[in-house]
Amino acid sequence: MRRLAGQPGSLDELLRVEGCAKRAIAAVVAERPVKPARAGGLALARLRWAGEAERAKKAAENAREASATHTTEPPDGRAA
Repeated sequence: MRRLAGQPGSLDELLRVEGCAKRAIAAVVAERPVKPARAGGLALARLRWAGEAERAKKAAENAREASATHTTEPPDGRAA
């Protein structure tokens, strides 16, 4: 390495230094590979599950309201 300052060196050393420099420059300026997009299957399933849970909650609430308004007495006022 000290011989690069204008002093003669062997061709083997010169080629080795050039190769090392090319690899270093390529590593610095190289574009990073693009990460693959995440699969959206799990996200879609979670959205679907949330919707199903919301519908089930509403159905349970409606069932509770229906059972609260339901009486065992007939509408004509007779006792069962």
